[in-house]
Amino acid sequence: YGGGGEKVVLDLAKGFVENGFEVDLLLFSRKGSFEDYVDKRVNIIDLNVSRIFFSFFPIIKYIRKEKPVAILGTSEHANIVLILAKIFSFTYT
Repeated sequence: YGGGGEKVVLDLAKGFVENGFEVDLLLFSRKGSFEDYVDKRVNIIDLNVSRIFFSFFPIIKYIRKEKPVAILGTSEHANIVLILAKIFSFTYT
């Protein structure tokens, strides 16, 4: 179900929901997804994009709507998009 970063995110998500936090897992695409390994209490959001770059505007929309407390990425490219989306969402996250 992906590399080490993905396993860490799944473990963190499980730990957060076990401690009463609401967790959203944003997927760029469900293709080849590892949903079978995701705790059922985690909300999966499919951005349905073919490349990380195309997730920029959907992530901005998500940040503006949900105002998450924190956002974690699993790769350098994903983190760059997340940082830029956070900046351009003009919200405090």
